[in-house]
Amino acid sequence: AEYMGIQDPDERWSKTEECKEKTFNPIFGYEKTHKIRVDENVLKLFKTGRIILQVWGNLLDDSQPTVVEEVDPQLEAELADKRKMASELERQIEEKRRLLAALL
Repeated sequence: AEYMGIQDPDERWSKTEECKEKTFNPIFGYEKTHKIRVDENVLKLFKTGRIILQVWGNLLDDSQPTVVEEVDPQLEAELADKRKMASELERQIEEKRRLLAALL
């Protein structure tokens, strides 16, 4: 593998098994300890730069069935409460607009 001038012929690109589900939160169960040879140039990059990990992926075609994400009941209840509050605030604003229009 090579990145930003760091070459390590002993380290190959890593690849996970294909995730069959269409989800924004895929679970791969992937673990690996990566090793690179560190010379003065690499050490300088680590000291003065940053480490960048690249994650690549391929989208599955749309002919496969879509997996529906589980809905958190607590979050749904909180969202329903917020919608009720927003609706009540909109009602109050409209009422105040009518009062203001009547005064003008």
